[in-house]
Amino acid sequence: MMLSRITLLAFVILYATPALAQEDEDHQRLCPLLTEELVRVIMPEVTGHGGCAVRCAGCGCKGGPGYRDAQGQCVGYANLIQKCGPPPHQGCRAECAPVSAGCEHGRVWLKDFLARSGLSVQFTAGGASPSSPDAGH
Repeated sequence: MMLSRITLLAFVILYATPALAQEDEDHQRLCPLLTEELVRVIMPEVTGHGGCAVRCAGCGCKGGPGYRDAQGQCVGYANLIQKCGPPPHQGCRAECAPVSAGCEHGRVWLKDFLARSGLSVQFTAGGASPSSPDAGH
């Protein structure tokens, strides 16, 4: 009985802690720095799969890249490089709003998906999001 408790505790310490730390990335203000190649890989996975029906504030809160363009609109993956330029996407403001609960395409998803594709992504810290709710792309 004692051995099974020790085994369970070891499992929790070794596996649950990194998983929880990784899930916490969705709650941080991080925006991906995406190349055209990364966008091409990501697009088929996010197109038509916007399963996040929450109301939230700040670009990125629904799992999008988290950038706001000069016209004040959140920029989606499809238009990121066109509207914001290549990494570090200086043509836009990086809001990087924390991803709302229930949204399937957060930063953890992005890192894991690209890793399975043999690719990786870097992130940049974002600034504050506006006080009014928006589309959250």
